[in-house]
Amino acid sequence: MTKEDLYFKGLFFLPDCTIMSGTSMRRMVLGVGAFAAVVGGVMYPIFVAPLLNTQQYQNMQKQNRAGIKQEEIQPGGMVVWSNPFGEKKD
Repeated sequence: MTKEDLYFKGLFFLPDCTIMSGTSMRRMVLGVGAFAAVVGGVMYPIFVAPLLNTQQYQNMQKQNRAGIKQEEIQPGGMVVWSNPFGEKKD
């Protein structure tokens, strides 16, 4: 069997000319690297910054919740969360 017969029967999926040159390989690596950089840049302020600056976000929550009484806004007359493993009050 010749090489052409194997290509024709579908035993080889890629032709000989698909070996990447140095320029196309560099372009592909730069493209994948740029995509990873963009995804990392988008994820940083969402996930990493709050983990690194916890005190800043805690202070923001205290300011935003300053005048709110949780007992008044609790839906359905439900009690505010309490520790289920703590001592029970009569």
